[in-house]
Amino acid sequence: MKPYSDGEIIKTAISIFCDECCPSNIQKIAKRLPLSNDTITRRIECIFEDLARQLIKFFTIKNNFYRTSKDFLYHSFAVDTSKDISDTEQMVVCIRGVTSDFKISEEFFSLRSLKGTTKGMDVLNEFLESIKEFDIDPSKIISICTDGGANMIGRNKGFHGLYSEWRLEKNLDPIFWQHCIIHQENIIAKSLKMQNVISTVLSIVNWIRGKSLNHRRFKKMLVEIDTVHNDVLYHTTVRWLSRAACLKRYICLNRS
Repeated sequence: MKPYSDGEIIKTAISIFCDECCPSNIQKIAKRLPLSNDTITRRIECIFEDLARQLIKFFTIKNNFYRTSKDFLYHSFAVDTSKDISDTEQMVVCIRGVTSDFKISEEFFSLRSLKGTTKGMDVLNEFLESIKEFDIDPSKIISICTDGGANMIGRNKGFHGLYSEWRLEKNLDPIFWQHCIIHQENIIAKSLKMQNVISTVLSIVNWIRGKSLNHRRFKKMLVEIDTVHNDVLYHTTVRWLSRAACLKRYICLNRS
């Protein structure tokens, strides 16, 4: 959904356009456009409904003749949940469909809010409502990719296990599952103790850059072995000379 603050920006843009291109009566109408919460809410809902109609049309019209979602041989989905700034869990679903002539269509599918709990059953119910709303044939779904949260990957009470069980009850074939590991990587990156590695690298870099003679000899050696980079980086607090950049340059030169 669009943020309410967009209304002020759009009104300002419309007013500027009307001042330059429209007669005075249109300018007055533009300046009187209401920006109450109810008005903006209705406009956002209209935008959402229009986007939903476009999505349905995108998946039902192909090559200037009408088709239904059943004309796609297979579908795959990507499902992810994340909190917004109001601490409401938002479930984002993207879809990909492929036809018999290998034409692939990929599009944002739905955004659904999980107002209460965010358990695997809640995710399952919202997902089933989404595919029902757009008349997606479950037998055509062959793959789902999710985030790595416990409510997604759980084999018993997670979305993975519950949807697999639902398909089994409907006598549908099993599907392929992929789970993103970005969340796990984040946790590992925060908990991993790298100070011993960082301190060793920084001491080497400081030894090279600390004395002019060492620095000149090191740069000459890099030129002789024809490396991609011609120097090491200091670690400073500025963004482009961060600790990560220093380590990355060191690893690259070490491989050379």
